[in-house]
Amino acid sequence: MEKVKFFCGCIMVSFIGIALLERKRKLQIQKKDYEIGSENTIDIENDATDSEMKKICNEQEALSLVKIKIGDNNGDWIWKCLWSDDDKFFVKAVSKIALEKGAMTGTAYSLYVNRNGNIEEIPLN
Repeated sequence: MEKVKFFCGCIMVSFIGIALLERKRKLQIQKKDYEIGSENTIDIENDATDSEMKKICNEQEALSLVKIKIGDNNGDWIWKCLWSDDDKFFVKAVSKIALEKGAMTGTAYSLYVNRNGNIEEIPLN
């Protein structure tokens, strides 16, 4: 019985490892498409001048911005806003494929959308 539990655990860890490697590969490809400003911040292009910062007022605007700038990984990711405060929104992408393969949360991407329109990636540790 212990061998079966160990074997199942190894398979689960393998699936998670594969999902994380695939995510890392996709993120590296996606980052090439963006102009990176300060560390882990994606600059958002808009028609406003520097003095006219883009203002993100609600969760729907934050989600729309992320969907436009980052995408949905060919329909795999579902973007959700988990919380917000006066400065930012915490947004994450949940991978349908990762969930189907047994991942606990399916988190593919986590980031902050600042109210000024900047998107700040939250690195995995």
